[in-house]
Amino acid sequence: QVPAFVQDRFMTVLAANPLAVALSPRNKAGTNVLREAFLDPAERELYEDWEQVMAEATAGLRASVGERVNDPALEALVSDLSKRSAYFLQLWARHDVRPKVAGKRLLHHPLVGDMELFHEKLAVTGTDEHLLVIHHAEPGSRSELALQRLAATLPQAD
Repeated sequence: QVPAFVQDRFMTVLAANPLAVALSPRNKAGTNVLREAFLDPAERELYEDWEQVMAEATAGLRASVGERVNDPALEALVSDLSKRSAYFLQLWARHDVRPKVAGKRLLHHPLVGDMELFHEKLAVTGTDEHLLVIHHAEPGSRSELALQRLAATLPQAD
């Protein structure tokens, strides 16, 4: 089992599996992962390289909205984050545009410790630019064992 969720072009989670939510509560449906990552102090503690993750996420938001810069949903998100996070405002002003499709992150999970996880972002065809985000660990690694320990904390389905 791997953590996985679907997000829209504004980085709002539309659906998530339980392991994705256990990895980070911001991965639950209805949550804007960008907003939570900038504003929730627990998210800052989760990432080893939080500033780089936020720079990439902000550039990824610009890439995902493309020419729809006047979309009211985008304007509301950018306005909210700009008022509440000086770092977001700084990053948004740089106008970096970089789609982020894959990478590797070192996470400090409060329950299972450090994990090095890879992530993939896959386009969901037939949608309005939705992405499937999947996290996975190197097979046989300590990170894979940590993910297994995290999965073992989840309630078992009948």
